[in-house]
Amino acid sequence: MDPPGLESLLSQLGIRRQQHGHGKLRWTIDVVTDEAESWTHAIFDEELGQWKLQSTEGKPTSSKSATGTKVAGHHEPTYPRMETVWTDAFPASAHTEVLINFDWGSTPLGPLHTWHRSMQLFTQMMLSDPKPAAIYWGSQRIAIYNEAAVPLMGTLHPVALGRPVEERLPAVWEYFGHSIHALEEGQHGFVHQEIELPTMRHGYLEESWWDSTLIALKDDRGSYAGTYSSWTEVTNTTLRDRRTRIINQLGHLSLSADQSFWQHIHDVLREHPRDVPMAIMYSMDDNDPLSERLRREHTIGLGATYAAAPSEMNVS
Repeated sequence: MDPPGLESLLSQLGIRRQQHGHGKLRWTIDVVTDEAESWTHAIFDEELGQWKLQSTEGKPTSSKSATGTKVAGHHEPTYPRMETVWTDAFPASAHTEVLINFDWGSTPLGPLHTWHRSMQLFTQMMLSDPKPAAIYWGSQRIAIYNEAAVPLMGTLHPVALGRPVEERLPAVWEYFGHSIHALEEGQHGFVHQEIELPTMRHGYLEESWWDSTLIALKDDRGSYAGTYSSWTEVTNTTLRDRRTRIINQLGHLSLSADQSFWQHIHDVLREHPRDVPMAIMYSMDDNDPLSERLRREHTIGLGATYAAAPSEMNVS
């Protein structure tokens, strides 16, 4: 297409070429900014690489841009503001309802619809995390956590929600406080391994072990905004390794002159009361393999006169 034809086509679309007194070319777009059909021009700024609105009097507008305006004969679609619906992305659960209905306006964080974009994204990520996770927001370290973290919270849920971590979670603060301070001062992250957290599950308090990761979160300006804490359970691995050590110790027999085989077994098992809270050890007479009499050698967790552990017993 020849240049005059191209210019004519662009003119039909409201795009015009003008020439300054200094001989420089300038491209403009006719736009309207309200229902009253108030005409302005969008002028392409070559230095910025952007279109800027300018009124018909030649004065630049102070707070409008070509994006989202109505071009002559065309209406741009409007979209809902993200903060009014961002909680719709939360996973559906009873815990989510607790978070949405919580009075965040009474906390330093303010109502949910006022949270800045980075807070929204990190909160959505935390709630979608299948592992226990929490965020401690701002200089006051306001706690918010996901549903997977509730069993770890125990009786501290829901009173810890929306409260400073050092106030409602003193054990967490005592253990992680120094790491959180370091994150606030510019560190990026930490990993703490094999942390014991007794957990109420299946109707009783059980031993559980966890690895925890702490990561510094940044706000929309790149400044520290809070700490992301996630937990990975390593109970099975921890118990397996510990019990493997017991087996290895039992197999490592180096008897002294005054130590018997049974004394060795007793000494090893006694060092591990969590895995062997109770034991009764009986021996048979090596000189009489046909004997059916057993003799008690040692007990763990039982007194010497306990009825369930007689000094001798017959296996027949």
